[in-house]
Amino acid sequence: MKKDENLAKAISCIIGCTRRVKRTVDLITLAENISLAKDRMRSLQKVADHVSLSVQQMRDFLTVEKLCSEVRELVRRRDIDSVDAVKNIARLPEASQRVVAKEIVSGRINSKDLRIIASFAKRFPEKSIHLVLKDYYASRDVKTYVVESTVQDVREGREARKKFEKIVGKQNVIMFCVSRKQMKITIEFSREGILKLRAAAKLMGDSLRALVKSIL
Repeated sequence: MKKDENLAKAISCIIGCTRRVKRTVDLITLAENISLAKDRMRSLQKVADHVSLSVQQMRDFLTVEKLCSEVRELVRRRDIDSVDAVKNIARLPEASQRVVAKEIVSGRINSKDLRIIASFAKRFPEKSIHLVLKDYYASRDVKTYVVESTVQDVREGREARKKFEKIVGKQNVIMFCVSRKQMKITIEFSREGILKLRAAAKLMGDSLRALVKSIL
């Protein structure tokens, strides 16, 4: 009877935490209830079916079990309360988990940032997490300016590129693409390129938008 009561409470917790926008408990507590239900029902699939969720969703919640003790405590206190964040922290070695967890709690990175950082760390395991973060912050802080416009033909797009390069310099046109199918031109400028475009526009007494439009 006691086991049935514990299972009922666990199922109630799982349903309550996955049917509302805001969970009533932390992810550690939720994972503990999922594990208890799995043991009682002898299958994660049965638990998932019972609460109308996928097995993968169940597994996502259970990734908290792969966290080191320090990070688990942050999750229990709900300093970190995102399933996506937990999933990506869990992909890293324990030492790296502690570092990125502090960055999340400090507000320097969010779940989207962490997804990129974790992927980069897995791709280049020889790099320390501190260097990975340094490189990421450097790339994230680089501002670019993207111009998109339709063109009549590829030649027209190439002519536009030459005009822009004459103003900002070839090194500041970091991406140029002409879609033959859509007849659309896309040009991306570096931060320095943006400044040069603004300076040119000011010299001509125009806005940046007006200058770009006149070239295209």
